[in-house]
Amino acid sequence: MATTPKSTATPRSSATPKSKGTPTSEQTVSRIRGVNQTPIKLAKKSGHAYLDSYEKALQRVLDFERAAASRSRLPWVTALANTHTTFVQNVTRPCRLRR
Repeated sequence: MATTPKSTATPRSSATPKSKGTPTSEQTVSRIRGVNQTPIKLAKKSGHAYLDSYEKALQRVLDFERAAASRSRLPWVTALANTHTTFVQNVTRPCRLRR
């Protein structure tokens, strides 16, 4: 019976040694997360600024609508405008509370 010769080479470790200049995977992931956080923070900040501006503009429009309604000589026009402004405020209120 023929036998195959056994290898006399020493087994290699599956983990390769890290040189001092090579970052570990944890360091790389941490660095990537840090790089990604900056645009995310800037996007949130600009999004909040946009929503604040939109909210102020909407409030000005609603104030104007109320003022115009109060000058009307027709009671149904006043009631309709006041109902509309109340409706818009109630619809937009959850957006303001979420932030």
